[in-house]
Amino acid sequence: MREGLTIAREDQRHWQQVWFERHQSHQWPVDFLRWLRPQDRLGLVRLDELAMDVAAECPAGSLPGDALLLRVDQVDSQCDQLRLLALAR
Repeated sequence: MREGLTIAREDQRHWQQVWFERHQSHQWPVDFLRWLRPQDRLGLVRLDELAMDVAAECPAGSLPGDALLLRVDQVDSQCDQLRLLALAR
């Protein structure tokens, strides 16, 4: 059962990366939810357009509910890399 969940998560992450690869020139409005690793400026943001929460580099001092603009900084689905930036609007 655990192996199946791991495979499902990896598959979901891969297709998320593929989607961002195809749409890397777009920007999306997001809401800041919370800090994951504040020392690295890594926060969790809500992307309502896609009904998902994603990790992104966020402006220092962001507070829950802050409106930000999400863009793709780096993505490579073949190398399992995705870096998203959330910027102040």
